[in-house]
Amino acid sequence: MAEKYIIFLFAALFMITVGIVAIGILVSYNLSKTYKKQFLQTLLYHQIFLYSFFLYGVWGRILLGQVLINLELSPAIINKASFFIPALGLPFLIICWYMLIKFFNEMNGFVLSKITTIGYFIFFGILITAGVWYVNTGNFKAIETPEIIIIRLLIVMNLISNIFIVVPSLFKKTHKSKIELNFPSAFILIYLTGILIYSAGLWFIKEHFLISSATILLMFAASAQLPVFTLILIKKIPAKELSGDLDFEGFCNKFEISKREAEIILEICAGKSNQAIANSLFITLQTVKDHAHRIFTKTGVKNRVHLTNLVREKITKK
Repeated sequence: MAEKYIIFLFAALFMITVGIVAIGILVSYNLSKTYKKQFLQTLLYHQIFLYSFFLYGVWGRILLGQVLINLELSPAIINKASFFIPALGLPFLIICWYMLIKFFNEMNGFVLSKITTIGYFIFFGILITAGVWYVNTGNFKAIETPEIIIIRLLIVMNLISNIFIVVPSLFKKTHKSKIELNFPSAFILIYLTGILIYSAGLWFIKEHFLISSATILLMFAASAQLPVFTLILIKKIPAKELSGDLDFEGFCNKFEISKREAEIILEICAGKSNQAIANSLFITLQTVKDHAHRIFTKTGVKNRVHLTNLVREKITKK
């Protein structure tokens, strides 16, 4: 009776987690398709690789365990075989972490360099190579529960990775004109708390089936927070501002441009020199220079050419 109850519980849990996967991926897909932003495309890839690992590494492991038990193999063989499911799913997790790094950087207006990307994958390539070497040593073969070792290793790596990826995003800011989206500290705290709780549950996942069930559910649910939080924040941003499809008034409102500064921007975009602008607006040359400096600071550009390009990029052509 108890066994049937556990099977029913895990079947229901599987259906719920599949539903959560659908929500996370569909929300990410709709955001990416609707707003056509690179950081949203990256979020979609993150969700795909993360849930690929979860479905393969978690549910694949549970299914394999049932198959091996039905074959009436020894516990030692089952433990050894079970090790390889989460281990083989590691590439999904590595790519998922990379997409998380990329997402938070792009959201804050930064672009990962090729050197950073290459260095990231070289680091994990070396780590995996060292792991394979250790597996082939006699020391690893003497471990009675290799599955527990790999699970706890992945827990620590996932927790550390999320903390070192997400927390710096609160402080690493570029000019506001380049920031795509700003996650409030409360959202970050909720996200990391969810990861911390399910990490603690995973540490003791073998203790009781209720612990494992609650942990699996929280793991899937916590991972769907990013697309849900992103959706909530995007809904608060005017559609024109988010898409960059602004009129000149919207452009000035976005960058807090004054009326006089707006007049100077139009003159700069018309190709006039500072002296010509001063003559046209009946102001001194120094006043034009002062206003231009404030305009450059507010918009995050370095010169007149960059300002002109920014205006053309942001404003709808009519």
